[in-house]
Amino acid sequence: MARTLKYKCRVCQRPIGYDGLCWKCDAERRRNEARGWTAADIAEKQSMVLENLPSLEERSGAVYNDFCKLMSMYDAITSEIQMRAVDMGVYSPHEIFYHAPEEVRDRLIDRLMKTNDEYEAGDLMLCLSMQGDDRSREVLYQLECEPPSWRKYQESDPSVYAWFGGWTFDRDGKRIDLNYDRCYPIVK
Repeated sequence: MARTLKYKCRVCQRPIGYDGLCWKCDAERRRNEARGWTAADIAEKQSMVLENLPSLEERSGAVYNDFCKLMSMYDAITSEIQMRAVDMGVYSPHEIFYHAPEEVRDRLIDRLMKTNDEYEAGDLMLCLSMQGDDRSREVLYQLECEPPSWRKYQESDPSVYAWFGGWTFDRDGKRIDLNYDRCYPIVK
């Protein structure tokens, strides 16, 4: 027997099982709210992200939601945020490092080359894939050709990690773009 939903979305009148907005109307409300952010609002959100970087690893909550909006709607993840994330060892979400500057990339590479932990190495390779420049490609290619000891515990080669950044490389180390190297906004 089909269950009749007791409530209707306050905006679109779609039947839902709770009093409020359906997921679609709530997402639209949140997008519209973020579209109205001023330069001061963006700076405040950036400060909140900077002050609460470790909370991003949980991938939930207000700071994470603001981070996602800053990244996808405003391309406003600063090099200061990226640098602090490296210094604190916050590697997730890996998108923090999308097109990070060379100084940040070099710190990621330094950490990767010094680690003996396969989990940290995996996170760092994903961060480098998001950074995505030629030096990142060279390092991942080097790790594929000359695997360190932690590689034996990983199921994927560095070329697979690069996919997450929208690229990979062939057997000769030549870059292959996968045609999704863009962070598309959450706007219609």
